[in-house]
Order: sequence, then structure tokens, then C-alpha cells
Amino acid sequence: MDPGFWRSVCYAVVFLGAALVVTGSIGTYYFTARMEAVAPFRQSVKTATAVLEIAVESDAKINTEYLDKGATADFSREGEILLRMSSVSSSARQSGSGRVIYGAKLGMNAADAGLGTPVQALKTADTVRVFFQKMPLESKVLTGRLSVTINGEVLVEIDIPSQEVKDGLVAARGIFGAFSHFQ
Repeated sequence: MDPGFWRSVCYAVVFLGAALVVTGSIGTYYFTARMEAVAPFRQSVKTATAVLEIAVESDAKINTEYLDKGATADFSREGEILLRMSSVSSSARQSGSGRVIYGAKLGMNAADAGLGTPVQALKTADTVRVFFQKMPLESKVLTGRLSVTINGEVLVEIDIPSQEVKDGLVAARGIFGAFSHFQ
């Protein structure tokens, strides 16, 4: 039995073991980082809050808070509501450029159907519908923005396009791009 041969075998085992440790460490670091990045999107919806602003064409001289007239916003897929947020109050103010800006801070109701569904499920939404109780039913929407925070971590930003509204219901369709960062 040649001791030189066995010493060479031991060196090979040590180098192979070191290579496996380095590979395992790098892999663990990389895949842990990937799992942490996708974790917020795999959680169940527990909370959802939003800030909503809609600008409509109007010369009305207004600057008020409606403490008992709120707003709603919902995500839907083919008419089925996935998540609804609402508020009891809203505001309206003349911006000085022939537009009134309606605003509200929305929250998800604890009995909402979206509670407990995976955050990932929202990326199947195709439409967001918005309604302000005090906004005139027939309005010309110039622009708008809905910024939703889900579980305090996941942000979804949706631009509301200009449109003529006849029933007070403002819609943004084809919102798939708002979920492009979902992993």
C-alpha cells in the first residue's frame, strides 16, 4: 500500500469537499435571496390600502371634505370582483386649471372576498373600477391614479385614462402591465 497514493486521494477529497462547500454556500445565498424576493407575492392578502385621485373637467369652485360620502375601487376579472376597497369619506378641490380633483384613502373591509386569496391572484385582474359618491354621474375624467399597497409590501400603481363617464363609474381596462413586477 503506497502512502503517497492515499495522500493524493485525501487531497482530492479535501479539494472536492471545499468546492462543494463553496458551491453550496453560493447556491444557498442565491436561492434564499430569490425566495425572499417572491415571498410577498405568495402570501395571502391580509390588508390592502389605497390612495385614489381622479381629475375631472369642471369649473366648480369647491374645496371640501365629504365626511359621509366616500369612494370605492375594485379589481375584477371578467366581471368577478377579486378585491374591493372603500372609504367613508372623500375630498374634492378645484385645482385652478378647470379641473376638480376628487381624492380618497381606501381600505379593504375585513369581510372582503379577497381576504386570504394569494397576492399572485390579483395579476389576473383585467379591470379596475372606481366610484366617488360626490362626483357628478356625468363627468369628463381627465386623468387619475390608484396606488394600492397590499400587505404593507406590494405596491400596485394604476393610471386611470381619460374618459367620458355617464353613470359615475370610472374604469381602467387592460391593467395587466401594473402587475409586471409580480414574481
